[in-house]
Amino acid sequence: MRCAFAVRDAVGLLGLSGLVGSVAGAFVGGSFIDARDRRSVIVWTQVGHVLVAGVLVASALVPEPSIAVLHLANALTWLLAAINMPARQASVPRLVGDELMPQAVALSQMQFQVTGILVVVGAVIAYQASEARR
Repeated sequence: MRCAFAVRDAVGLLGLSGLVGSVAGAFVGGSFIDARDRRSVIVWTQVGHVLVAGVLVASALVPEPSIAVLHLANALTWLLAAINMPARQASVPRLVGDELMPQAVALSQMQFQVTGILVVVGAVIAYQASEARR
């Protein structure tokens, strides 16, 4: 029973670190995006996501990974997403024009749907892997 509470608390703390990153990105993001070229903001936030993923891979390869690295990577991921998404959404009308806007919105919605499905599939795989280790 004690392990269940530890897992619940760890998940809650991950949510908190994500919230901190998201709020920080929301405060910084608007003025940051407006002051710079949206295309470069999108590119550099994607590069940031790749670097954070690299840190997570490196952390996973260490015999005893640090929970602080996980929380920092989570906060940075949410911070980058909070900057990336408004820049990406604001650039769509200029890229596609008025005549292709409905198709662009449909494609964007499909991206979110597929991502949601992949998150659920990833959670199921992680659960199955943890059950197989027992």
